[in-house]
Amino acid sequence: MGGAGAEAPPAPSRAGAGAEARWGRESLERVRGLAAAAVGAAFPAIWACTVRGALLPRLGFEGFSGGHGVTAAGALHLALLSAGTLAGFVYFLATCLRDPGGVPAGWEPPADRPGGMLQVKANGWEMRHCQKPPCSGRSKPPRTHHCRVCRRCVLRMDHHCVWVANCVGHRNYKSFVLFLLFTGLSLSHALALWVLRGYHFLTTPAQPRPQDPAAAVAAPGEDDLVEILGGAVLHVAGLTLFVLVLAGLAAGVLSLLLFHLHLVAQNLTTLESMKGLRHAGNGGAPRVDNIYDLGLSANVAQVFGDSPTEWFLWTPVGDGLSFPTRIAPLLV
Repeated sequence: MGGAGAEAPPAPSRAGAGAEARWGRESLERVRGLAAAAVGAAFPAIWACTVRGALLPRLGFEGFSGGHGVTAAGALHLALLSAGTLAGFVYFLATCLRDPGGVPAGWEPPADRPGGMLQVKANGWEMRHCQKPPCSGRSKPPRTHHCRVCRRCVLRMDHHCVWVANCVGHRNYKSFVLFLLFTGLSLSHALALWVLRGYHFLTTPAQPRPQDPAAAVAAPGEDDLVEILGGAVLHVAGLTLFVLVLAGLAAGVLSLLLFHLHLVAQNLTTLESMKGLRHAGNGGAPRVDNIYDLGLSANVAQVFGDSPTEWFLWTPVGDGLSFPTRIAPLLV
């Protein structure tokens, strides 16, 4: 009887659910912003620590503290490290701030389809239309995917990257790969400088710093040796920790770079490498095949451009709405 008269708990209102979803999205935006800010701050921090701790003392810049003056090797290392760090930071900003590319309003696939080639959904012959709000019902160009984080369809979407707080798509994919390239090179250079610094520290006997003229000629006492050994232990521990962090960052960035260079060589995106490309045409059954693989040089040109003068510009190749294939022009 008591159970019959009990009232069911009220269902959450749509307004409450919508407010909760908005709060979740705003929280994710804050987290993404912090992650991107941390990556941006790491560039000057690692550069400054490497220059001050590893480069200036051991590669010819002792003159900054009254030592031996500037050498060609030191100047070259400083120029290369600074140029690589600056280039990585510039391409990082370009990846963060550039629009990855959206579907133009009212875009529809052309009525004529040479060769009858279609890119279809995974369920067979169905045309590709977005099913997710706020893009529901809109036609999707080839290689376009809906990003649930950005809540929009992105041209040639590769993935959504929390470290740049942005989607990586048609208009910023080249800058993303260049960001990985120059960041990986500068991190590797900094790591090598720190390894050389650590090797020099471990193989050079420590000398006590004289406090007065008399101490300069006197043998170090027990207290001096304890101070020297204690400072050496702390120095080695800090140096080891920094080098391990730097090695982890370099390994992570270089691994990601190699993965994306592999994708560029095959003319694939991350999503396409995971899900496959399904297409159909000429009355045949739908099949999964990389129809964008045009050969190594043509695949690289699809991302970086044909001319070397285009390789380091972040301008995209093409319009992101249609792409050449090795079978037939792909328009849908």
